Amino acid sequence: MRACHEGHKEVVQLLLKNNVYLWDKDPQGSTALGLAKVRNKHEVVDLFKDIQVCAVCNMFASKRCGKCKAVYYCEDVCQKKNWKNHKKSCKKLA
Repeated sequence: MRACHEGHKEVVQLLLKNNVYLWDKDPQGSTALGLAKVRNKHEVVDLFKDIQVCAVCNMFASKRCGKCKAVYYCEDVCQKKNWKNHKKSCKKLA
């Protein structure tokens, strides 16, 4: 959180690369992205633009549904966990 608040782009990149959960809220209810926006740390905010998060756990997601390509997942475990809910919309999105 503090890295986003202070605009330390390299630290935030490292956290994102290592799947650190940056969407947690601090005691005041702010997220890392929210803090970066408030402090006008544009380089840090830009790092979040292309980040996809897992539909299940909100961690960094590098995989997506093979059929519809619309829903992102961090791991196969999350995709399997979400299949019952996602399968209803998957055909429509494909």
